[in-house]
Amino acid sequence: MPQAPDDPLPLYRFTGRVVEGPEAGRYHLYAGWFCPWSQRVTIAHALAGPQDAVTVSCVDNARDGRGWAFRERYGPDPVNGFTLLRQAYEATGANFDGHVSVPTLWARATARVRRPEGIPA
Repeated sequence: MPQAPDDPLPLYRFTGRVVEGPEAGRYHLYAGWFCPWSQRVTIAHALAGPQDAVTVSCVDNARDGRGWAFRERYGPDPVNGFTLLRQAYEATGANFDGHVSVPTLWARATARVRRPEGIPA
């Protein structure tokens, strides 16, 4: 169902279910320690996740007018060299105008954002 133009909630463009198995290097998780959902996903990944199939990096805690950025505190984006998380969303969909959030799952093979069901946007 399309979102109404006057809806005050953020616009989430990417949804879907990840059904592929855990293959080494398949995904990268963009996380942020400032977000409770992202913390949960990162901790679950550390405790029970397939570390060889899903690598993790964090955006900086400080968000500016450009959005979530990769800064010196947590280092650069090791997968794509993005300076802003928004670049991952823009690489997935031309003219992206939705909400950028963490956690964000990046599929390396298709170079696209994937948002599994169960991970809040």
